Amino acid sequence: MLLYRQTLNMKKIINKTLLFAINKAKKSKLIQSLFEAPIEVNSFTKFGEFIDYTGYKHILYRELRSKIKPDWENMFKKQEDAAESANYYLKVVAEGRIVAGRIVPIIRTYSDLLQNGRILEVGCHLGQVSFALAEMGAAEVTATDFIEYKVNATEPEFKKSKADKVDAVLNLKRKKTGSAFKDNEKVKFTNDDIAHSAMPSDYFDIVCSFNVLEHIGSPDKAFRHIYRVLKKGGISIHEYNPFFSLNGGHSPCTLDFLWGHVRLSTGDFERYIKMIRPAETELSLSFYKEGLNRMTLSDIETYTQKAGLKILAIIPFCKEQHLRMLNSDIIEQCQANYKKCTITDLISPKVIVVLQKK
Repeated sequence: MLLYRQTLNMKKIINKTLLFAINKAKKSKLIQSLFEAPIEVNSFTKFGEFIDYTGYKHILYRELRSKIKPDWENMFKKQEDAAESANYYLKVVAEGRIVAGRIVPIIRTYSDLLQNGRILEVGCHLGQVSFALAEMGAAEVTATDFIEYKVNATEPEFKKSKADKVDAVLNLKRKKTGSAFKDNEKVKFTNDDIAHSAMPSDYFDIVCSFNVLEHIGSPDKAFRHIYRVLKKGGISIHEYNPFFSLNGGHSPCTLDFLWGHVRLSTGDFERYIKMIRPAETELSLSFYKEGLNRMTLSDIETYTQKAGLKILAIIPFCKEQHLRMLNSDIIEQCQANYKKCTITDLISPKVIVVLQKK
């Protein structure tokens, strides 16, 4: 009990110190001129308010959602209605090469495993990064995706009985994407859930993922399988967008006030969606419940170390802009729902994790 009180007191002291720094930053015109200006919510159109279970009134701003998550509407377009142009695939291909180009220097910092190595990409989607890594010299790339996740979390109208339909659509798109890359025959696609993976043990030199870790339902199990499938000395690299960040609700769960998806309890979130966005209820709630985990930076350290993986780096990309948008109400409401959530969790829209099998 004494230890709990000491921890609680220390937490309050840290929060007060950080809030003092936030308020100082808000008042400093010099700092504001050096960094991005915070989003001025009061410049947006107010269209209502939502009262949560504590009685707190959240003011709703019409343009805020598009500011936090541009093009969020695309998430609500049915796959069969999206007529991709040649320009769409040019963007996909360019994105694959850019993302692969970002992680290659990290791989080379710790190893020479890329050349002629075996790579596993978790959550490959159209496979653009896998194709790019094959083009850069990998011997073989296994590109996995978990179709059941896509159906349950992002396309609930298909349900499990129609999972084959999602798979068929993806495979057509992957074929078009792969046609722009050399050595595309090195990439093999398969359906696999990394939290219950059927991939062979001690097989891969590199395991990687991009904007995937935040969607894995059981990240602790996923890291245990990553350890299992890696060769000794193998490297695991993950770049992801955490749930607790400003845009961590992604398109379906970004609300109309700052950090809304974190500040509301599960019951209030469901009530909000049904009241404010009834047309989006099915997708938003399925994504909230099955598409996003609540893994903090502290959790990722715990999960990876328990799995036996050596942490080479955990790099949160904090945004000073977001720091200056916080206030004591936002922090307290977030921590009331998620006790381990820290200010660093709230202001880090991107995190890179680099691990190694000892």
